[in-house]
Amino acid sequence: MTLLRFQMTVGMILALLATLATEGFAQRGIGVKGRGQATPYINGTYRALVIGNDKYNDPEGLWKPLKTAVNDARAVADVLKNQYGFGDVRLLLNATRRQMGRAINRITEDSRENDSALIYYAGHGYLR
Repeated sequence: MTLLRFQMTVGMILALLATLATEGFAQRGIGVKGRGQATPYINGTYRALVIGNDKYNDPEGLWKPLKTAVNDARAVADVLKNQYGFGDVRLLLNATRRQMGRAINRITEDSRENDSALIYYAGHGYLR
């Protein structure tokens, strides 16, 4: 079993929020500072699985289609790759449960001890 470290720095969270925020946030001076700075204590590969689901195969009509999840996932993938130097960014759009499970298994299998992996999901969810 591969050991994965899931971490997100405060700077990364602010960068993601700034990228996805509405214009109102930008007017208040929220922005990204220190782009592309490497984390000095992690020397493995930064990997990300970014999932965005707008559409659902839902014959009963319980899950309404969304309008922004796919675009949010694309924006997050772009930020991770271009501003934070993630070497392995996997983007999965309008995926089935099976496709998501396979993608999670693949990123787990591909990750090594010193790698860091982040999984981001935009879409419907529910509490069980």
